[in-house]
Amino acid sequence: MNRARAACALALSTFILLTIVVQPVAANTRLDTLYAYLAERYNPDDEGGYSYPGTVYSSTEPTYSAAYALDEMGYLDSRPPFIDLVSMKNFTQKMQWEGGGVEKYGGFSDHLAGPVTMASSFAAIRLWEVLSQHNDILKMDQVKINETALLVYVNETHSSSGGFGSKVGDPPDVLSTYRALFLLYFASNALAGSQPEENISKWLPDPENTTAWILSCQEGNAFKLSPDSLVPGITATAAAIMALDLLDQLSSRPDLQGMKDWILARQLEVPLSGQFVGGFAEGINTNDTNLASTYYAVRALDSLVAVDELNTTAAVGFILSCQANDGSWGFTPGLPAGAIASIQYAIESLRLLGQDPKTALLTEDPNNPTPILLDWRLVFVVGFIAIALVLAVVSVRRS
Repeated sequence: MNRARAACALALSTFILLTIVVQPVAANTRLDTLYAYLAERYNPDDEGGYSYPGTVYSSTEPTYSAAYALDEMGYLDSRPPFIDLVSMKNFTQKMQWEGGGVEKYGGFSDHLAGPVTMASSFAAIRLWEVLSQHNDILKMDQVKINETALLVYVNETHSSSGGFGSKVGDPPDVLSTYRALFLLYFASNALAGSQPEENISKWLPDPENTTAWILSCQEGNAFKLSPDSLVPGITATAAAIMALDLLDQLSSRPDLQGMKDWILARQLEVPLSGQFVGGFAEGINTNDTNLASTYYAVRALDSLVAVDELNTTAAVGFILSCQANDGSWGFTPGLPAGAIASIQYAIESLRLLGQDPKTALLTEDPNNPTPILLDWRLVFVVGFIAIALVLAVVSVRRS
């Protein structure tokens, strides 16, 4: 019996050793996957920005999306920052054209020597706003852009009808009009102290004309991308609402409740074939709940002070489910690869829905489950236990 007791004591000691030596593996979170994805896209040796997958140069839209996400999650608050924000701000400044004729002058391109559009200029200025929050870093406030030139560029996209185009020479659309108004107000406000003559009245002398053009895109309680477009959609409706808000023409609208109800009706709460619960469809019977439409729906409802009226739990679940296998965000759930620009859609939507984005992403990533860790120490200990138990049985039988 003494030998049996000794064998049992040995087995018990081995089990105790097992709990000490073999540590549980931490779960791989959605945040881990996102962070790894962004780390692969960062270009410290090429302008200090972020790139599209498959490219090796920094681009404005990916840089804005990455910087926005990292800033919202608090990563840019560290001092010194873990990425070179001064280089990133210099990169943003370099994207502005100081020449190139009327088609480019004053606007921002998506990459060096690239085309200038309203979308790339909008992304550059929103990136500039993120970076300017960190001007306490040495040399950050020394990097400048030419706001007057930006006003010139936006003015060149203005049509006599009152709307703004996606680039110089393009017909107006309501999304470009919202972005143009955003840039006009940004630049004129930035110049208010040093050049007060460059005010919004100078660069938008007839806001009533722009308001009238936006309203010409309305169909029922929603808006079309342009008066000639066939059907209204969430994106155009959100752009119109945000543009009217900038023009201080939103609160006086008599149809605000109708707009709000139309947007809320686009959220899918009952499963249907081909749709994903919690997201917003672009329009009536479009059968395409997706991240972009959901983002613009949330933006519009935020302008209407009605975010709390949507199904927040379902919307958050949908947004999280759109995270692709590669760590970015896809248009719909279940995609192997998403788009770096869509990360900003997801993070901003979560924030507007009252979620702390970092906390929301600290959940296990179902697309990349934690692999089983086969440690050689575990193999050794399990083998040791097996031998000890065999010896214990033999000892008991012989005693």
